Amino acid sequence: MTIRKLFIYLAFSPCLLAVFFFSCEKEKNEQVVQTQPPSNDEPLPPVHHSVRDSFLVDSVAWYESAENYKLCKYEYDELNRLKRRVLKTGIIEYSGMRIELYIDTFLYSNGRLEKIEKSVTNGGNTSSLGYFLFFYDNEGKIVKSKYVNNETCYGYHNGRVDSIYWENTSDFYSLLDYDANGNVIRERRRCLENTTGQYYFQTTNYNYDNRPRPNFGMGDNFVYEPLMGMGTVVGNYIRNGSTNNLLGNGYSYWSYEYNEHGLPKAMYTGRFPGNSTKWQFFYKAVE
Repeated sequence: MTIRKLFIYLAFSPCLLAVFFFSCEKEKNEQVVQTQPPSNDEPLPPVHHSVRDSFLVDSVAWYESAENYKLCKYEYDELNRLKRRVLKTGIIEYSGMRIELYIDTFLYSNGRLEKIEKSVTNGGNTSSLGYFLFFYDNEGKIVKSKYVNNETCYGYHNGRVDSIYWENTSDFYSLLDYDANGNVIRERRRCLENTTGQYYFQTTNYNYDNRPRPNFGMGDNFVYEPLMGMGTVVGNYIRNGSTNNLLGNGYSYWSYEYNEHGLPKAMYTGRFPGNSTKWQFFYKAVE
């Protein structure tokens, strides 16, 4: 059986996929990234997660100056599902202010998110940025996503994503471990050492607060990152596949201020603590 056939067979056979992953964990070479993310001195009392279902994110703002800002607006359908995300950016250039609108449109079929169309508008001209496609099993779990020509497949254990295949191949994948609260606390990613040609596992650990994440009307979809600017910082499946708000992973850090409902009203991000950017969250009550 060829590697490609093996990948396809395993990707759509969750039980065999789990066995395959277990055997792969026995590889000798494993690189561990030790992490000690910052934590609050005084732990906050937990907030019941039904609060999360009572509010949707209306907008998120990042503002440095009148010449450099981002404002992201979220629109929902009658079922409180995200139907459009509009990101407005303003950047000062030598020729003047450049305003761009990045628009993501969400299309549903049979009650499931099927496609996200991405575009950008600049100076009245609109260009396509491609689209996401999502594929489901009979239980409604995402087993594959596709963006342009890049496909990613997902394996499950006890209803949670525990394995992710990258780059249309069985050579590169991630294994995920969870805590009792449903947060991804460890990722082991299989990588290739170019100089030796040997594969190894790079391990990254994550920690969280005890508050519910903001609700963007995405349901169980962990693939798409609704918060602008975060897709390249940490895997979407880590942040959106967890229950609480991510605090750190050893090289990037996040801290939060909370509103009267216990939801984040501000998030501070930065590669190093104290060197942060502030994002502000605004909510609306679910009707």
